[in-house]
Amino acid sequence: MKINCLDASVYNRIAAGEVVENPASIVKELVENSIDAGATEITVSIEDGGIKRIEIADNGCGIPMEELPKAILPHATSKIATAEDLDTVGTLGFRGEALASIAAVSEIEIRTCYFEENTGAILHARGGDATVADCAHGKGTSITVSNLFFNTPARFKFLKSKKTEESYITKLISQLILANPDTAIRYFVDGKQIFASDGQGLSSAVSAVFLFHVAKHLLPLEPDPDNTIKVCGYCSDPGVSKGNRNDQTVILNGRIISDPMISGTVQNAYGQRLMSRTFPVFVLDIVMPFDEVDVNVHPNKKEVRFANPRKVYSAIYQAVKGAIERYEQREAEEILSPKSPDSQQSRDPQPDQNPIKQSPRPQTDLSYRTASATPKASSDSAARQKIAEILASISDTTNKLNDAGRGSVLTDYLYGKQTSEPNGFATAPTDRDTSERPQVQQSSETPVISGPTRTVNVEAQETIHPEDCPDYRIVGQLFQTYWVVEENSRVILIDQHAAHERVLYDRLSDEVASGTVAVQPLLIPYIYESTVAEVEQLLQYRSDLEQIGFQIEPFGEASLRISAVPAILSGLDYDRFFAETASDLAVGKSVSLGSEFKEKLMQSACKAAIKGGDSFSTAEIDRFMSAFRKQSMPLRCPHGRPTYVVLTRAELEKMFKRRV
Repeated sequence: MKINCLDASVYNRIAAGEVVENPASIVKELVENSIDAGATEITVSIEDGGIKRIEIADNGCGIPMEELPKAILPHATSKIATAEDLDTVGTLGFRGEALASIAAVSEIEIRTCYFEENTGAILHARGGDATVADCAHGKGTSITVSNLFFNTPARFKFLKSKKTEESYITKLISQLILANPDTAIRYFVDGKQIFASDGQGLSSAVSAVFLFHVAKHLLPLEPDPDNTIKVCGYCSDPGVSKGNRNDQTVILNGRIISDPMISGTVQNAYGQRLMSRTFPVFVLDIVMPFDEVDVNVHPNKKEVRFANPRKVYSAIYQAVKGAIERYEQREAEEILSPKSPDSQQSRDPQPDQNPIKQSPRPQTDLSYRTASATPKASSDSAARQKIAEILASISDTTNKLNDAGRGSVLTDYLYGKQTSEPNGFATAPTDRDTSERPQVQQSSETPVISGPTRTVNVEAQETIHPEDCPDYRIVGQLFQTYWVVEENSRVILIDQHAAHERVLYDRLSDEVASGTVAVQPLLIPYIYESTVAEVEQLLQYRSDLEQIGFQIEPFGEASLRISAVPAILSGLDYDRFFAETASDLAVGKSVSLGSEFKEKLMQSACKAAIKGGDSFSTAEIDRFMSAFRKQSMPLRCPHGRPTYVVLTRAELEKMFKRRV
């Protein structure tokens, strides 16, 4: 078969497919060129989804007139000169393919004026044939691309609808604004302005891209000062999530990249805080040494290769996890140490305030504070009356708990009933035992006050001081599902099932993490078969696995012998658990509760928790609230649903038009 040497016009059109996939890819290449040229202001305009026309104008350094004809030649670039430059490339573009590829499949016009020249130049090319002439133009460059794929009908046929192509460009521009927060970028669609950033930093860029109701829920990331990999940016609090990953942006050294592992790492950092099949919103701005990442993987430069991926993913995981934990700590402190009505009113954001630019809320002490709005004598009287009511109802409450299965779980949790035997072996599952529940001890020598249904121990009442009383009031139960609690200037609505499920899950997780979980020896050891490398990796973390209840030992070169497992996780898919654990270790994560492991814990907590529809007395709710507050009132259940919501007095007054 004869071998043909292709003409330049042919191979340019073939090569263009690597760079010019759709109008969005053209916008990306041209905007990145403007940024590399030092532009501080960029304007992007498109018509008909970019198919009819794309225009990019900037105030960068421009192109010298004598250099302009070279701009559309293949592999012509001002970014690098030698092969060694590829190892430390810091510009967004460097391959010298963008303009050549665009000129090969469209009509392109370049107007430019070099910053050291007084006269501008214009280049017009159609399918690669170019002409150059003088023109009047301000400092910078303007590039207009029209009639995309006019000479490649097969490529044109595979373009999406105008609206779809427009949506691709709109998403890209939002990412470019976030990736270049110090550059003012304006974006117009068919003459209508969509975005306008002012180039005043990342917080301003976030405000320009995200809607207010999303932007106000973004948490700042704090980089580790001792790590050469700096992870900055924002991630959404657990209360905000989307049904897709469209609002996830990863920026590496100023370059927008796509890496599924990074998205998965961020998802893992949220743990069980998100609802299933939902995804967080985040903007990751990663800065790392240029020689530790290879950006020359694909012509579109969206894919990168890390020299040490474990280190990168670990830095991302810690940054996101830290932001979420700081947020939850602030929320817990705020709910446990409520502000006065006046301070609450001053804390409410004003409509014209940008939440991204607001300073963090001051942290407060976690200790419980009693209300001080009434004189001490009145407070003493009210406190004693409340304690008397609670103690008087304990006998009735205990009987109710003994008679109802749902109550035993609540009592077991509140009084720390153990689930494992002293010898370390798991006990067989049985009906909930109530023999260890605390009973109210009454002495015949102690005076008591009797009533129709209550018996109050006076001596016990005298030993409780007003300062030990909670600073909240149990209003009651709503729809036999939600508990209503009044606390200073707000009302807290608690989902009884979600809240109890969370405290049980945390307790089980703590037992596993601390190594106090009951261990169940297997009558017939389980043999886990894998690869030599994976088995060796798991054995390196043998002590960590034993801490969470697994006893393993080598069984040949590529197998593990599992002789004991956590008793609470009967029916665990061991193959899946160890495969997930090995996968996590490969990307730098430590031994932890894998998804199968966590799912079993969630199932156990969910089945044991009280249910919606169960009725509770005020005393029962009060006892649970004490335990719930000691656990800093977790915001979400293991499945990601809220455990409680807060309605402030100011919000109620706005609803009733008492406050405008």
